[in-house]
Amino acid sequence: MKALYATEAVNVVQDGDAVRMVCEFCGLMSGRRSEAGLVELPRGWAMTPFPDHVVHPDGSHGARYRCNACAKRRDFPLTPREYLRPEPMGTGSKSLEVHKSTDRPVGSPDA
Repeated sequence: MKALYATEAVNVVQDGDAVRMVCEFCGLMSGRRSEAGLVELPRGWAMTPFPDHVVHPDGSHGARYRCNACAKRRDFPLTPREYLRPEPMGTGSKSLEVHKSTDRPVGSPDA
């Protein structure tokens, strides 16, 4: 099955009589579910619950979701809605903050 990706800042996409949850970082859409929420959360996905009336700075509202790949990511800081930025993911011009005591980028794995 081909993966579907969102093209706008949304947390849930209506798909006929079902919904698809959208990863807030990469835009991957989940499979069809009867409703969005913790009970219908796909295996490995994470959810940050918010009431439906809460509007986030990117214009989306309600709960936020992370796909299993983004939930496992450790390349902090994660940037919400990376998929809407003009440059490819991970090629941003921001340099990583360096931890003073180790001289390694913050969030890098211990070596």
